[in-house]
Amino acid sequence: MRLEIEKLIYEGKALARAPDGRVVFLEGALPGESVLAQVTKVKSDYLRARLLEIITPSSSRVSPKCGHFLECGGCSLQHASYELQLESKREFVADSFKRIGGIKSIEVKDCLPSPLVWRYRNKMEFTFQAGEGVNLGLHPRGDFRRVVDLKECPISSFSVGEIFPIIRDWASDFGLSVWDLREHKGALRHLVIRRSQRREELLLNLICGEEIPELAKEALVSRLKEATVIFTLNRSWGDSHHIDKEEVLSGSGFIVEEIGKLRFRISPSSFFQTNSLQAEALYQKIREFARDIHPERILDLYCGTGTIACFLADTAPEVWGVEKMAQAVSDAKINASLNGLDNLHFLQKEAEEMDNLSQFDLIVLDPPRSGLHPKTREILNLSRATYIIYVSCNPTTLARDLQELTNYELLEALPFDFFPHTFHVETCAILKLSG
Repeated sequence: MRLEIEKLIYEGKALARAPDGRVVFLEGALPGESVLAQVTKVKSDYLRARLLEIITPSSSRVSPKCGHFLECGGCSLQHASYELQLESKREFVADSFKRIGGIKSIEVKDCLPSPLVWRYRNKMEFTFQAGEGVNLGLHPRGDFRRVVDLKECPISSFSVGEIFPIIRDWASDFGLSVWDLREHKGALRHLVIRRSQRREELLLNLICGEEIPELAKEALVSRLKEATVIFTLNRSWGDSHHIDKEEVLSGSGFIVEEIGKLRFRISPSSFFQTNSLQAEALYQKIREFARDIHPERILDLYCGTGTIACFLADTAPEVWGVEKMAQAVSDAKINASLNGLDNLHFLQKEAEEMDNLSQFDLIVLDPPRSGLHPKTREILNLSRATYIIYVSCNPTTLARDLQELTNYELLEALPFDFFPHTFHVETCAILKLSG
């Protein structure tokens, strides 16, 4: 059928309407385009379709920079101009607020562009797969059984074109097996690469399902001379970040990143924002707000390695951070010491296990994509903190949580583009206690 594309929706898909009025979802098209598409799935209230031909292209259509774009699931919007990406992300947030949260009174501000549109990601996780040799890359969109064998990745801050041939040749030279999803056995599972934007320190974490020979470990270190190299053993069947053993093969075992005037230690498994330069803009926004309200005590919930807490150290006499991961809490304490901040305190605890938050004037939240646990929402509603700043990487769960935080009103919503060429968007929502 011929379709007129109305808009992009969250997840980067295009939305159109069939002649009978049903919504049609398809990938690869842009707003304002006339396209020819083939229906691939029929439901009572929507259709899915595959793009066959662009009849009238949008003026916002551009040529993708990456040769893997059409197959790789790492990016979904390389065919759209950056201006269209930013406007679409603002609309993603506004639509989620209205449709899920019932929030219509607040105008979502323009999405703040990333300082770097390419080479911005300081961390990526790649998957091994057996093929003609060893394949290493990302999954195709919607297919976690296959891996696109990457030759390039223009959103990564490191060079895939330089590192991957070294890894593939090394694996081949030592005849290393690849993890088999069905048999639940094999050596090579994942490769996590981190590179600090400002200091350009490189860390490679090789995640394996079984031990590999010591000679292979030594050879890997010799071929990656200037990198910190970690070997992690994960024998679990699933792809969770389970750790049976972690061994530092070379280097310090961590990297250091600089954001603003502060330095941060990042361990292999600790959470850290993947766009360091844009993180600085977000943290400055949070700090400016905190300075305006003069809080006595601040709580940084889901504090990770303590980045936001460190940024807020000069805005209140006391700043507390809460995080469930032991390694992240350890890093947070080190980061406070590294920056000479003695008014920071960190606890290892689940957010939903916090019982009394009434002592805090400002609470900052940066939860995972799934958003807040129902118990956490209940605790926050009872906290009586004057202000809450909610940082979210998922506008749908943010909208749900804002609707449930019934004792608070939304003052401001500002999207930040942390992930150019993908549909992901970070949002900073500022809330005030009602009444």
